[in-house]
Amino acid sequence: MAVDSRNSRSEALSYALEQACKRDVFPGCVALVWRDGALVYHRAHGVLATEGSSSVAGVPANRETVYDLASLTKVLCTTTLFARLIECGRVRLQDRLPVDLRPRNLGANALESDESAVPTLGMLLEHTAGLQAHREYFLTVECNDHDHGAMVDAILETPALNPVGREAIYSDLGFVLLGAWLERLEGCELHELFDRDVARPLGLDSRSDLGFRPLGGPACDAEELRRIAPTEVYARRLHSKVPSWFPLREHVACAHGEVHDDNAYCMGGVAGHAGLFGHAEGLLRVAMEWLRPGALRISGPTRAQFFRSTSVQGATRCKGWDGVDFGDSSSTGGALAPGSVGHLGFTGTSLWLEPGLRPSIYILLSNRVHPSRDNQGIRGLRQEFHRIASSID
Repeated sequence: MAVDSRNSRSEALSYALEQACKRDVFPGCVALVWRDGALVYHRAHGVLATEGSSSVAGVPANRETVYDLASLTKVLCTTTLFARLIECGRVRLQDRLPVDLRPRNLGANALESDESAVPTLGMLLEHTAGLQAHREYFLTVECNDHDHGAMVDAILETPALNPVGREAIYSDLGFVLLGAWLERLEGCELHELFDRDVARPLGLDSRSDLGFRPLGGPACDAEELRRIAPTEVYARRLHSKVPSWFPLREHVACAHGEVHDDNAYCMGGVAGHAGLFGHAEGLLRVAMEWLRPGALRISGPTRAQFFRSTSVQGATRCKGWDGVDFGDSSSTGGALAPGSVGHLGFTGTSLWLEPGLRPSIYILLSNRVHPSRDNQGIRGLRQEFHRIASSID
């Protein structure tokens, strides 16, 4: 009797993900593989939460489970919105940061005459703007649901690490500035802009499919919570010493439907670097727009600009996206073709696109930071996922 090779490889992937749940790599996950116009894998594994302090502990994950997407926000929201603006001629990759968003340590000359010292849109997207990678602004910036100004001001006062264009340093700071730039260009808040120009054109609901603030407000019922995978549990017993971020949300038992990223939390859950929540099919809708013409009208020439690798030596960054790294630590395990692009999310999410004659999309959503962000087991699992998933025909 002939063996169905696709079914065999699908079951191998299913087994690997079930074992990952049992090893506490994450409580649960949803994996999706799309190839050449067809879904070849879309299954949920494990549960929403394992900690008793969560209201959904032990509830099985399903294919519509919504996850905190963390830094996938950078490509699904910020990068996609700028691609649309470039497509219609509103901005260019060569455009410099607006004067009121330029880091103040550049000095008066850079603000007035030395434009070469000011980051361009392209530099910010490919993380070569010279900005620092991360700062714990949540220690000093007051949380405010509507005013992002305090966070942006803090970034503008932060000294740069390098002159622009010298080195690729993955930076949340740059994408916070990009989010603020989008809001200035369009005259509306980032979550409204994403809903208007990305979610709705693709037939997605910003609360249930893909969007910011999935609970829509402080009042929610048990059924709403059951569709969202919680992230970190804020309990002292999980830590040998109190971490710097703990006092920010010590009053909350568990981050559930509220963004896990601490700086984005201080911005009311909406930022250019983090804040999106969504399920796997919602991600797939946006990802497909980057591989073929569709409702978002991202043309081939624009796509090529964004998928082109940075000219900075030794870096894999593209515009918004990351390129494949074939080293031992590569999250794709060396399984994807050159020219593939993708991104990771701190909470345990990933999205990779493989253009070519048989275009493919690989999505893995999990809440590996539940109950604690100290869990690093996903590193090896991501490699295993892509090695198996890439072999499913």
